[in-house]
Amino acid sequence: MAATREKYDIEWEMWVLMYTHFHSKVRTPHGNISDAMNYLLSKYAQQWNRRHGRNGPLLRGRFKSPLIEDGRYAMTVIRYIALNPVKAKFVSRASEWPWASHRALARLETPPDFLELDWLRTYFDGATLAECQRQYRNYIDVTANDPICEVDPVFNGSPDGAAYAREVIDRRMHHIIVPRAYRTLARQPLDVLFPDVDDNLEGRNEMILRAQVIHGYTQAEIARALCLHPNTISKITRKVRNQRHYFIKVRTV
Repeated sequence: MAATREKYDIEWEMWVLMYTHFHSKVRTPHGNISDAMNYLLSKYAQQWNRRHGRNGPLLRGRFKSPLIEDGRYAMTVIRYIALNPVKAKFVSRASEWPWASHRALARLETPPDFLELDWLRTYFDGATLAECQRQYRNYIDVTANDPICEVDPVFNGSPDGAAYAREVIDRRMHHIIVPRAYRTLARQPLDVLFPDVDDNLEGRNEMILRAQVIHGYTQAEIARALCLHPNTISKITRKVRNQRHYFIKVRTV
């Protein structure tokens, strides 16, 4: 985690290691979560395999990385991470679980160099960092018996926050492969995307591709909305893709 922070300039705010997985809260000033996590998990798998004399994959599937909006939504995630060992009935108090950032955040032990602490000032109103840490510790302790809401797999925040994330996807991520779960976030209904399908076939065909790439609709869903056969949607998609222009550069050895 320290090497990942140094290489990718990410900010580890909290984490908890469980027996089969781990949770963490991380801020990425450069929007490079995929590169950072790929580095972290691949390095960990390589070292674990060397230590135990084995080969092959260690981790199952891609990591999940739901967006977190600041405010009460972030407070829900903070509780979820800190209290994971308690809810799993491994310990009775968060401070009893040594494989987590909780004890350092709660000022019960010296934090590692790569752990961020200043973010606590955003969520707690202590005059000093030490007071914010005390308030954090008290918040986790007094709410330990409260039910924990599951963290949403895509976005934890308000409708306005989801709409802003949707805007960023529309504006900046149309040229990359975005997981479908993110593309479906706060997307517009199909009847809004296709208001006048009979007046502009070229625009309709472009929107058919955008509805799939940017908004995460399936070809079957688009076909039903436009009263077309799915094979027709597939043909239109291929045609629009083939009409795109590409700049190709090949460097010889």
